[in-house]
Amino acid sequence: VSYETGVKLDFLDRKVTGTLSYFNATDKNRAVTDSSAFNINTRDINGNGPRDPGFDANNLAANTSRGDTVAVGEYNSRGLDGEIILSPGHGFQATVSATLVDAKVVDDPNPSLVGSRQGGFAKRNFGTVLSYRFPNGRLKGFMIGGGYRYTSDRYLSRVRQSASVVGSPFVDYWQPPAKTLAIFSKYVFKAGR
Repeated sequence: VSYETGVKLDFLDRKVTGTLSYFNATDKNRAVTDSSAFNINTRDINGNGPRDPGFDANNLAANTSRGDTVAVGEYNSRGLDGEIILSPGHGFQATVSATLVDAKVVDDPNPSLVGSRQGGFAKRNFGTVLSYRFPNGRLKGFMIGGGYRYTSDRYLSRVRQSASVVGSPFVDYWQPPAKTLAIFSKYVFKAGR
């Protein structure tokens, strides 16, 4: 279930254009792992599975797979997305963009997951691109430019630790903030008539 609303900007005979939008999306019946469930590969110390008579859920075999995928829980992402493009003329163009996202689990059979982020979501993204296109002469159609992008830290995954580890049974892995510089060129030409 998702909602999005926004505005488009157009000023000074299209020398300043852009968009600003708000979005809110909820992923219902999200596929999650229910640690209290047993899948078909779960075995107890006697080799019995969940469907076998005498299955002992309190004495699972070492390194057995516990948990099963169930369609429950909800994940919500909402935020602002904006972009401003300045085109003053003479081949110059500048673009500034930003995305701010609040994304997290809002309902899950495992209460410790509520409030956590799924892998790949960054809370903040900022970017800018400057370019120049040669309007005339021998370099007509040739464009050069550069840009910068900042992406905040991203949650990657949660991994279960060994049962012998003292403290939290899980380890969360994160990707640190990323800063990227880019330089590019493009040549547009017409082939034939």
